[in-house]
Amino acid sequence: MSTVSKPKSSQNNRRTKKQLTLKEDKIYFDGKVIETFPGTQFGIEIKRRNELPPLIVKCSLKSTLIKRRVMVIKGDEVKVEINPEEMANTPIKGTIVERLYIPPVYNKPIK
Repeated sequence: MSTVSKPKSSQNNRRTKKQLTLKEDKIYFDGKVIETFPGTQFGIEIKRRNELPPLIVKCSLKSTLIKRRVMVIKGDEVKVEINPEEMANTPIKGTIVERLYIPPVYNKPIK
């Protein structure tokens, strides 16, 4: 009779957390909301160096921002996450990960 050995933990098909993040590396940009579309879609302008024209990216909100009811309006500064494989496609698609805080401008100094 042959005995069947149990698979060791290193032999199973599960990937570690590090391997999951290496599979899908993301690129992060800071941009400005220039247009709003229905259904939590936004047009984001990303400035580039060397006098190149800015990128226009169509983005949606991350689910945690929708859950927390974060309001994003025209003119807000946001952090955008883009998959490198999407950079080759013509309408570049991304995800708004964070709304950057911009302190309000007051006309009168606060005493």
